[in-house]
Amino acid sequence: MGRPDVGQAGSRPLVRGVDVPGLRSELCGWCSNGGPTARHPHRTHPFTQEFRVSQDQKAASAIRLIGSFALWSSPDIEPHGTVGASITVHAEKSAPLSVSLASGVHYRDAFDLAPWERSPGDGVLVHTLGKGEFEDRPLRVDSFEIDLGGTRQVEKVVFRDSGSSAAFVIFEAQALSNPASGCPFHSSSEGVSLAALGSSIRLRNVGALWRAISQLTAGLQKASDLDEARSESLLFVAVVAASALEIGGGRELHRVQLETARRLDRAQDLDEVVEITERTVHNILDPLMGQPFRPTDRQIRAALGFVDQNFGKDLSDDEVAHRVGLSTSHFRYLFRQATGRPFQQYLLARRLEQARRLLIETDIPVQDIGAELGFSSLASFSRAFARHYGTPPSALRDERRGQR
Repeated sequence: MGRPDVGQAGSRPLVRGVDVPGLRSELCGWCSNGGPTARHPHRTHPFTQEFRVSQDQKAASAIRLIGSFALWSSPDIEPHGTVGASITVHAEKSAPLSVSLASGVHYRDAFDLAPWERSPGDGVLVHTLGKGEFEDRPLRVDSFEIDLGGTRQVEKVVFRDSGSSAAFVIFEAQALSNPASGCPFHSSSEGVSLAALGSSIRLRNVGALWRAISQLTAGLQKASDLDEARSESLLFVAVVAASALEIGGGRELHRVQLETARRLDRAQDLDEVVEITERTVHNILDPLMGQPFRPTDRQIRAALGFVDQNFGKDLSDDEVAHRVGLSTSHFRYLFRQATGRPFQQYLLARRLEQARRLLIETDIPVQDIGAELGFSSLASFSRAFARHYGTPPSALRDERRGQR
């Protein structure tokens, strides 16, 4: 889709000193209405920005915005849980898809330079790309990706600021296709990026990991020669190992990389490179993921990816089975074989894990957390949470407040 129409007000560089690979060091962008006070100059900015999709990009499976999400959204200015904006994707022959952006869930103060990584379960994946400077203040540059739940013929994307203090800066909007092949870290690939691969491991996002491995496998099998495949494999393994170290992997991972390099050097064909790479990745991640990481069917990989990106939505095993092309009964069997639990138990566990994180890390009201994650009432959310964690959500929130 390209860059937003920033008009005359955006003719000067909005952010300087950008250190993100693939982006210019000085970027113009669109900045929405916002500011810490009612008389702040940015309160004169527009609320809405529309991105039209060119004919050759209409078939898209995801939308990605690159920008800073968001200025002036720290908890002392804007309470956690505030809905600061919405994004609506309009596509041919399908209802509009809308996502509401909540402070502390989908975005965080951009002047906080700590890397921001979130997968809140509504089809959104957020991660930090790098840094820049805005009005002589350092700030984060983020990627904000929305999974469309399949390929859609996208016509336009509309961003609407809700009028809170948060101001959203957008440098670029991209309509992403679902590549049949290509490595996750290829600059030409629009699948799982190198940064998102590391984020997925740290977030233990099994679905995104399976998508990355599937992309890698397809890319290796289409490599022009063995040397190219070996190089891509080693880079992938290096990213996996480095991210695994951050979540508790042992120092033996350095030795694993050396042994993998030796085995790849002896590989005789592309199939052997693929086998070595997949086995190495499993050996690194299986002990760390906290759940079985070896689905036996590519369709279950796709199902896990969809569920792990959309667990906050109203999902059924019938719907997911249909999406991946399986009968419901066969899907239930394969899903349980892959995850060790029935579909609804897996879905509930993912929702409760997210609820616990939000209770600890944000001030979003308990009832709102339950509603956001698909529970029909506060009572049903509290019962499910207490059964899973041994304490009701309100008690966990009170305990956290007492520790401040």
